[in-house]
Amino acid sequence: MIKRYLFSADWRKEDVEFLKSLKINRKIDVGFFGFNVDQETHNVIMENYSNNTPLTKPKSFNVQFTGVTFSKKELDNASFYNLIGTGFPVGNGLPKNYKKQIFS
Repeated sequence: MIKRYLFSADWRKEDVEFLKSLKINRKIDVGFFGFNVDQETHNVIMENYSNNTPLTKPKSFNVQFTGVTFSKKELDNASFYNLIGTGFPVGNGLPKNYKKQIFS
């Protein structure tokens, strides 16, 4: 399981240099920008911007957990899946045969 996080901020030159050193698979420039990273990279970035480091957080610094990615092996070995969301519009109710559509 790989946890994913979205970082966004108004990045400064020193931030861009630090982020480039992490070999993130996205081009990051000075200015407002967002990108996704895994748990390990998340930890490195958060440690860098903690109160114990010389780099302060840039303006509009934001971090959001965006979900997880499972490997095929993890999915194949799972006893069951719990999917959140059914794709049905909110507020319109469920169709009469929703059980058949969901559990077929």
